[in-house]
Amino acid sequence: MGQITFMRLHDRYTDSFETGEVLNNAYNIKETRILNDTGSIEFDYPYDEKARLISQNMLVSVNGHIYEISRTTRNTNGTDTLHVYGTPHFVYEAQKAFIPTIGDNIGKSSRYVLKQAIDIISEFKKYVGERCIFHIMTEAELTAKGMKWVADDKLLIDFFSTDKTNLWDVIKTIIENLGRGEIYHETGIDSSNNVVCNIAIVERIGTDNGVRLRLEKNMRSISIERNVSDMITRLWAFGSDDLTVSSVNGGKAYIDSPNIEKYGVQEGYKDYSDYTSAEKLLRNAKWEFDEDNEDRIDAPQLTISGKLIDLSKLAEYGAAEKLEIGDTVHVFDIDGTEYVQRVIEYQAYPLEPKESNISIGHIRRDFFIGIWQTEQATKKHSKWQTANNSVNIRKVQGTVNTNRNEVQSDNELLKIVGDLLIIKDSQRDRIHIGNDEVDNKKQFVFLLYDVDGNPVIFFDEKGNGIFSGTIRGAKIESDTDINVNKDASVGQYLRVGYISSYVNDEGKTIYKWSDESGILLSGYTSIKTTNGGNNLAIGAMSSIELNATKVMQNGNRLLNTDDLKDIMEEIRQLKAKISELEN
Repeated sequence: MGQITFMRLHDRYTDSFETGEVLNNAYNIKETRILNDTGSIEFDYPYDEKARLISQNMLVSVNGHIYEISRTTRNTNGTDTLHVYGTPHFVYEAQKAFIPTIGDNIGKSSRYVLKQAIDIISEFKKYVGERCIFHIMTEAELTAKGMKWVADDKLLIDFFSTDKTNLWDVIKTIIENLGRGEIYHETGIDSSNNVVCNIAIVERIGTDNGVRLRLEKNMRSISIERNVSDMITRLWAFGSDDLTVSSVNGGKAYIDSPNIEKYGVQEGYKDYSDYTSAEKLLRNAKWEFDEDNEDRIDAPQLTISGKLIDLSKLAEYGAAEKLEIGDTVHVFDIDGTEYVQRVIEYQAYPLEPKESNISIGHIRRDFFIGIWQTEQATKKHSKWQTANNSVNIRKVQGTVNTNRNEVQSDNELLKIVGDLLIIKDSQRDRIHIGNDEVDNKKQFVFLLYDVDGNPVIFFDEKGNGIFSGTIRGAKIESDTDINVNKDASVGQYLRVGYISSYVNDEGKTIYKWSDESGILLSGYTSIKTTNGGNNLAIGAMSSIELNATKVMQNGNRLLNTDDLKDIMEEIRQLKAKISELEN
């Protein structure tokens, strides 16, 4: 068990990483750093008085790297020890930085979207009492470290709204949307003695310090892998809802690599599901073949791994041989072939400099993004799931293709199949709305069936309606002809608006609106108002039958047959009375 003095324990609200409890009895120390991934630290500690100070959410500093303790395990098998596991401080805090909701940010820069997320976090933290501070690094701060923000204003992204997320996932989504970018983060102390997480999405991290790796110097073993299985020289790019680049690419839904003659046609596809613009889709697809893209997909993938002897621990070498994630190194094969690649994963054992493992090559962005997408899908599906294992549709964003996925209710009485909505009762279909088969022809319909399965209301795609039942309503209006083939039963009023007719040159009767109202009956019979409604004209009628108890004219009642009978009876009685008096 070696003695070390570079590992310290800190309270998460410390005001200095230069002080703190020295963990000089730590052993089995392993640091894992991965480009664009989380990384970790693990170590064991004898369970003494100092070990009792180690607990979750405290900070550990190791060689300039700050970790937050996320898990501890006490083992009493033979020896009483504490196994400690920590996550890089920024990563841990970013994963715990809850964002209730973040809205759409369409056509915005990556820096703008990141600022929106951090502003939401800062506002939310006011209410939960959290002191962690996130700081977006400035151009000057990045320049001083030899880095620059990833194609900021040149690459605008479409970031769609999401809820119940965190800062780490937002950053990953930005990188996925951009199709490039590397996460740089560091933990420090600001001028107010607060712990601050500095963050930027840069073109690339790391430097080229001229470090050479060869077997006879600082490598115990070297494995060199050349892989062409994932190489693509003809790329089919798909965006949201299977969008292609054909509209902006001369009608072709694919693009060819400059290396297609060298390596032949090797087809493949990529989904860029967040892209709704063909122009943005084409831009991202071309980046896959760009000579500035270290992860271009049209060349063999080179991965070098092996056991590294960490010469930076030796005084005669020191910082000149120190390696960090993203650094460019020069690897020499046993035959003298030189490979210039980047450090993408590094497992360092500070107490055992000969045991370090190193992976050199491409960032494997698709691999890491793929793992992250799987994690996101799992999280998203859990949000969709209800207590009874149904899908909460309010949580689902995007489009459901009903030609591929039938939508139905839990009781299967409502279905959407393709472009047809079907509502059933317990026995049969009751309503069809959409494109349905009618008379051996697809047409848009509204169709209502009765309890016996007979159609009772039918509207076709031209608006024609057929009703087999009674129509009842407060008001029925029509701007065109109403044709009645059978009886028309009218309740209290029948109101016909200003209609007139004339015979055209072809001898056809034409009806049109006029300033006089009227009712056209069968044959040549008509009833209409004239003289501004003061007169009633009845034409071509042989007789008029009034079934009224009284008829009024100018306030006076007109006599009817019953009145005449009564008068005649009174005359008869009067005559009889006169005859009686004469006698």
